[in-house]
Amino acid sequence: MSTVTAAIKDGYICIASESQTSFGRSKIPDEYLQNDAKLFEWGPSVIGLVGSVSMSMVLQDLILKSKKTPSLSSPEKIFAFFKTLHPKLKKEYFLQAKEDDDDPVETSRFSLLIANKYGLFGVDPMREVSHYNKFWAMGSGMRYALGSMLSVYDLDDFDATRIAEAGVRGGVTFDIYSGGEIKSKTIKLINKK
Repeated sequence: MSTVTAAIKDGYICIASESQTSFGRSKIPDEYLQNDAKLFEWGPSVIGLVGSVSMSMVLQDLILKSKKTPSLSSPEKIFAFFKTLHPKLKKEYFLQAKEDDDDPVETSRFSLLIANKYGLFGVDPMREVSHYNKFWAMGSGMRYALGSMLSVYDLDDFDATRIAEAGVRGGVTFDIYSGGEIKSKTIKLINKK
């Protein structure tokens, strides 16, 4: 898994991740792997992805082949995009959409955070979209990241970048599936304080 975080403060949003890749109980340190990115730019959005490396490859391929950048500016538009993307994932990428018999819908297998000038959004595998106001995290280091960000969020000398990176640092410190270099991208929000 991974640790991906994002924080909003004083008119800016920062999304951050660590760079370790893990396969079961094995990890691949940064110096052994070139394609360790977990943050992907798609038009004006930065997408932080956690989970299977295969879904990272799918996302990169979608970005490269897209003729039009999707509008990821609201929960409704993000949901509509992932709803229309799901059949394509099954047909072109051979997505295994069945997970549990009790699931209300097929999974798209994406767990990600989206940061752009419109805010911070989370998308879970069932295509549920959340719109966050302060900060959030995803991945196996999530609980450590959330605690770290909560502890520094209200401190005056912590801006969005320092908060998001503190969250990743919490994941890297305590989660066995998170490690490596911390990478981040900061974006100015529109009409936000």
